Amino acid sequence: RSTIIDGGGGGGCNFDGGGGYNFSIQHPHNPLELLTKTVADAHTRTCLLTTEQIIDCKRKPMDLSRVFEFKNLSHDQQWLRCADKLTDMIQQIIEFAKMIPGFMKLSQDDQIVLLKA
Repeated sequence: RSTIIDGGGGGGCNFDGGGGYNFSIQHPHNPLELLTKTVADAHTRTCLLTTEQIIDCKRKPMDLSRVFEFKNLSHDQQWLRCADKLTDMIQQIIEFAKMIPGFMKLSQDDQIVLLKA
């Protein structure tokens, strides 16, 4: 079952009941709608997982073989894997931020402060 949240501008946010949002603003009429659409689009374009993959993760039990595999790694190997994943996440966050209106106009110091927050 879906619920539509509409601010009266012709667009809406469709909550799909499965923990995801489907932004359906086709032609934004005001600055808030445009910003909402821009942020939602940026998230969609930079998210490493699709909505379907996220829903599958919620439904499927945890794969314990991956946990055991990770536990069998040396301390250094665990840190390397963690660093690789963290690097990927940081790159995605930076790409997301670049798509937010006005972010690239900020000084580099201000961008860094916002990214750290």
